[in-house]
Amino acid sequence: MILLAENNTGYHNLMKLVSLGHLEGFYYKPRIDKDILRKYSEGLICLSACVAGEVPVKILQRDIDGAERAAQE
Repeated sequence: MILLAENNTGYHNLMKLVSLGHLEGFYYKPRIDKDILRKYSEGLICLSACVAGEVPVKILQRDIDGAERAAQE
């Protein structure tokens, strides 16, 4: 997943997510869950960078409704 800051608020939220990923979500690698991402999502643009991601897998399975739901979660 790639997160881009759309504006100053997004930049601050991105820095918060990076910090939380290292301090609270660290398990071999820094990570965050969807609840934290949802909480700090304002001003961010999210891209699915992997064909094995949740949204692309649903698209490849021709589950467009499921892909849209996953993208909005």
